[in-house]
Amino acid sequence: MQEQIQTISKEFQSALTKIKDVKEMTALKQEFLGKKGSVSSLMSQLKDLEPETRKAIGGQLHALRQEIESELNSFRQQLERNQVNEKLQASWEDPSSRGSLFDQGVSEAGLHPMSQILNEVLEIFTSMGFEVLDGPHIEDDFHNFTALNIPDSHPARDLQDTFWFEDGKHLLRTHTSGLQIRGMKDRTPPVKFIGPGQVFRCERTDQWHDFSFFQLEGLLIDKGISVAHLLYFAKTLFEEIFRSEVEIRTRPSYFPFVEPGLEIDMRRDGGKWVEMLGSGMIHPRVLTHMGVDPDEYSGFAFGLGLDRLLLMRYGVEDIRHLRSGDLRFVKQFATYKAGGATC
Repeated sequence: MQEQIQTISKEFQSALTKIKDVKEMTALKQEFLGKKGSVSSLMSQLKDLEPETRKAIGGQLHALRQEIESELNSFRQQLERNQVNEKLQASWEDPSSRGSLFDQGVSEAGLHPMSQILNEVLEIFTSMGFEVLDGPHIEDDFHNFTALNIPDSHPARDLQDTFWFEDGKHLLRTHTSGLQIRGMKDRTPPVKFIGPGQVFRCERTDQWHDFSFFQLEGLLIDKGISVAHLLYFAKTLFEEIFRSEVEIRTRPSYFPFVEPGLEIDMRRDGGKWVEMLGSGMIHPRVLTHMGVDPDEYSGFAFGLGLDRLLLMRYGVEDIRHLRSGDLRFVKQFATYKAGGATC
């Protein structure tokens, strides 16, 4: 199998030199990393190997996957740079006629760090076969609370936590979990989808809390889904995000829309445990609201705080920097610099 891994690596490098656009890049990614791709095919054979061999070959396959993803990401970035250069060269307007931005002290430009981390996370999920959904910022009582097994007496409905509209029926969504209900209106199991977005809480701001932040909701529903599937998924997700081996642990927690509810913590290299996911098995009552028979299907749901993920990835010490609009902060994450050099 080691020879097969080396062969796949050489075939990929050869194919990479022949692609010219995003469409061909996507096809190449499917050929090697898709469900029926070369790497995935070898992955499926690991279960037949002896434990020691499986560990060694598994490590090589993981390294190969990372190598392919890194090369494809570099190719995509080069395509984006080429597109920008082509547009600039084809432009009829002389930028110097009204003063270059660089002359005004703006020497760098790029995506906001939240956009960067969101794009990366979405790419990971879509490579795992998840569909990406979107939902409204202004929610109604049913989708934000009632359908998620949150009764009228639940403290999350208190005005101190929720931004309600004057009609008492609509609110700024407090989580992205309402996408679970909306997403299942026109879908039947098996399903797996995610829904990233901005949420709002009526609370004080400090170094680690803000009245608005970004969350990513996700669920997977099928026959025979258990907590074991959830834990395997969580570990795989964190290792893809942080590109290293991680340890995970669970703590019992209460979320009205799952049963049991679990907080999943993660640490790397024996470091400090960090809370990463609120999750659990979808409550039977919530499955019923989705139109799913809880006696036939089960599933897990999770919520990932993208702000916290960003703070960890880049070592940002205050969440308020993310929405400050301070160019001294955001320019550290610039994609392009004057003169064509990239950072």
